[in-house]
Amino acid sequence: LSLTASRYAQMDGTKVKEITTPYEKVVKVTENDQVQDLLQVLKASHIQAVAVVKADGSKGFSGVLGVGNLVKQLVSFCKDSNSLKGKEFLSTKVKNLSVCANVNTIDADSSAIDAFKWFADTKRILAVVMSGGETIGVLSQFDTGRLLLSEGPAELKQKTVKELGLVQEWVVFVRKTQSALAAYQKLADHSVTAVAVVDEVGSFCGFLSASDLRGLTIENFKRILLHCLDFQTIQSDGVKQNPITCKENDTLGDCLSKIIEHKLHRIWVVDDSSKVIGVISLSDVTLAVAQYYAAKA
Repeated sequence: LSLTASRYAQMDGTKVKEITTPYEKVVKVTENDQVQDLLQVLKASHIQAVAVVKADGSKGFSGVLGVGNLVKQLVSFCKDSNSLKGKEFLSTKVKNLSVCANVNTIDADSSAIDAFKWFADTKRILAVVMSGGETIGVLSQFDTGRLLLSEGPAELKQKTVKELGLVQEWVVFVRKTQSALAAYQKLADHSVTAVAVVDEVGSFCGFLSASDLRGLTIENFKRILLHCLDFQTIQSDGVKQNPITCKENDTLGDCLSKIIEHKLHRIWVVDDSSKVIGVISLSDVTLAVAQYYAAKA
């Protein structure tokens, strides 16, 4: 076998169940938990999505909820600085959230390549894994990204992100003088989960994402009126978040290494003058992998 064929065989030979987080270790919230509880769990576990279980403790998941699902809910409660309804937003029970996604499942005996196709088709970041009609755990995009980095075909990982069409022609951005609330309103308007933050000359100086909502409480809710990067820093317990970046001629492997090393969902693409020209998420990567294998079929 050639190196590429050998890597293909390794990926194709890996079953979903081999990279699944077992049910007992899955981070969960109950239907009766509130949004504030959810945000605390997400922050403590440093994750972006959780499985929702029934309040009676019965096994199985009734939904999947990601922090990105909460942005539109947030701005519906907080139209502007004069109408903050943080208590109402954070007190909402999980079961009353219209964004609590229905359970999407994948078979435990499916191949890892099928998992990439599944994520590309469903646009989910978390899959519920079933075996013989029983829920056995969950699979995340991060799990598949880690597998791709270690076992994926060199031919694919050596392609540049530009060659793979992963550099967008536009990026949603806000000025660093705008509030976090204004930034989240822009996220909601454009149905994205992160925005670039630029200075007065348009240079990239940071970002704000749905994940920065993690840890928000009724007591500290008004901090959402802070300038967006100040909000992010205080939400990160005072640690300034330096954006992880790449160039359009960097390889997919190099970009994926940064994503996995720093436990990210996305990496920002900048040009030689520090202007942000794109953003690459794990969702984009799974789509590129699915397209690569479809072309090989």
